[in-house]
Amino acid sequence: MSLAGPVPQPVFVLRSHASQVNCLQFSASGEELVSGDLKGHVALYDLASFRPTLLWKAHSDSVLQAQLWNKTIISQGRDNELKLWQVPEKPKTLSRAAALQVPSIASPSTVELMGSTGINALGFCKFSLLAVSQAEALVALPSILQEDQVDIFHLPSLTRVHRSVAADAFVTTDRVGMVMALQLFLDAQSRLSVLIAWEDGRVALFGLLQTSDWSQPRRDASEGWELVWWQKQHKEPIMSLALAADHSVAWTVAADHLVIAYDLTQGGKTTRHATDTPGKACIVARDDQKILAIAGWDGLVRIRSIKTFKPLAILSFHRDTVNAVAFAPVMQPKQTGKPARAWVAAGSIDMRISLWEIYPS
Repeated sequence: MSLAGPVPQPVFVLRSHASQVNCLQFSASGEELVSGDLKGHVALYDLASFRPTLLWKAHSDSVLQAQLWNKTIISQGRDNELKLWQVPEKPKTLSRAAALQVPSIASPSTVELMGSTGINALGFCKFSLLAVSQAEALVALPSILQEDQVDIFHLPSLTRVHRSVAADAFVTTDRVGMVMALQLFLDAQSRLSVLIAWEDGRVALFGLLQTSDWSQPRRDASEGWELVWWQKQHKEPIMSLALAADHSVAWTVAADHLVIAYDLTQGGKTTRHATDTPGKACIVARDDQKILAIAGWDGLVRIRSIKTFKPLAILSFHRDTVNAVAFAPVMQPKQTGKPARAWVAAGSIDMRISLWEIYPS
């Protein structure tokens, strides 16, 4: 598959949503896909059958992000709620009638709400999840009190363990605006770190001091955190922020025609890639660190080489803006022992999710 080869076509198109698709995330196995839409619905798809196993009204407003973690789906809504949902166990055997039943918006699933907490969801920033053990995770979100700062919650307790990260970080009178995107991760020294992108086009890396314990709730704003570096390469609000699996490189896209790469091993040193088309909604990197997917306002998903930034393929199916794109993991073998499918999913304002299989690792 290349720009000079045959035009790629989606393997399957998922049509369970009745409003624009806002977010997509594959499960760790790559065998399931979670999606969320403008009307507050969340769906969990089984990619063996290409059918939803769950579909329900999770929020009273638009879903910004939804992700499967262990047996829990975490959802973030514009109703200012972060919710934890219990994924029911799959029955070992099903009657024919049960097997034919497919949940829909008209006939939704019943999903148990395990817990929820109030958050700030006035902007467009999606949460970033970091699993710290089999039973615990951290999730970073825009701060409840200040839209230009970040709070971090512990899961499953929903306790806020860090607040107002990035408070008073910049000695400037310029407003950075609201947090637009972020990535929470452990750096090479296992230090808790968060990469934040803002409305003014700025990106900054913050690290928790080595002497600090992430699990102890902080009393003071930004306590224990230090600014490592910052860069401002975009003149427009940043729309999406991607991070390499080894945390060595990050990428941002905005309304402009640029894709900016940040070398996290060299103090955020940047490389500017000019593209032919402005208006990018989402960027993601596959976990084998070979390819990027960039979703555009023009409805196209462009695949590029991470090493050379060379264009490799254009996925053309959607008639309107592609809001979300996601890669299935290809570096983790399936529990069945079969090779992982090299899925990429794209979700659009046109209410459809296209599934493609490209460049097996």
